[in-house]
Amino acid sequence: MGSEVLKQVKVLFIMIGSCICAYKFPLATIFLNITDQKVLASLDIGFYNFVFSVIFALVFNFVSNHLLHIDVNISYPNQETNKIVFSESDLEKSMDIEMKIVAKGKVRKTYKSITLVCPESYMIQLHENSSRKFISIDSGGSNYELDINKMISRYKKDVSTVKTIKLSLVLEEYHKGDKDYLVLEKPIWLGFVSIKKNKLELKQN
Repeated sequence: MGSEVLKQVKVLFIMIGSCICAYKFPLATIFLNITDQKVLASLDIGFYNFVFSVIFALVFNFVSNHLLHIDVNISYPNQETNKIVFSESDLEKSMDIEMKIVAKGKVRKTYKSITLVCPESYMIQLHENSSRKFISIDSGGSNYELDINKMISRYKKDVSTVKTIKLSLVLEEYHKGDKDYLVLEKPIWLGFVSIKKNKLELKQN
């Protein structure tokens, strides 16, 4: 959703900039022997649109190449899906879920941790065989905090690593028709870090 909005904003700015430049600095009239002003304006707008698109692409690639990219996928591996459907018979039953974290790019320091937030009707627990070096329980005792700095601490300049975290999810309170999400929450500003994440849908039938 957020990425789509940014794309539309970029298109809007490029179009506005192209129209302003076409009005202030018309080029087609200099190089082409055309009298139709609408055609000339269209050609100028198209030219500036191309120029601004190339500039945006170059800037984006430059910035992207200097970021730390974190991709987090929370899934229910038993059914290879990002959705779990509970019935009343699943009350107090443990469901094994998986959180896969891919870190690539430049080593960057994050200013805060990201948090795996568990809905009130559920409880999550880290498996014993999962890495605990960069994961800790928050002060409330119900959510897990992931320290990206600790996760990539052995890398000096560039990083490329995959971490798979095994967790158990338990439905503690059944409320028919409820729909919640197990999701990672991140601060507004983490530094030069780009985070792409999904959420695991929890539905009670």
